[in-house]
Amino acid sequence: MKEKKNAALFRQYERFAALLDPVPPPGRFRDLCRRAGADPRDLNRLIREELGLSGRRLLRRLRNGGTDPDARKYEVGGGKVL
Repeated sequence: MKEKKNAALFRQYERFAALLDPVPPPGRFRDLCRRAGADPRDLNRLIREELGLSGRRLLRRLRNGGTDPDARKYEVGGGKVL
């Protein structure tokens, strides 16, 4: 049963990722999850496991051209994260 749920979640993750390419559309993380047919909590957990950041922060970084405003503040890697 868990494998079936994981497979479904990964399909939702793929649909979510397709929404972000080439540029994330406007909207909140929760709204984009719904468009992808994904549960925001489950998808957020998966994104955090895969990328080490929340879904909201992922969208923020993508919308800022792959830079992290916090990293620039502390000069971590010149702000580039993606």
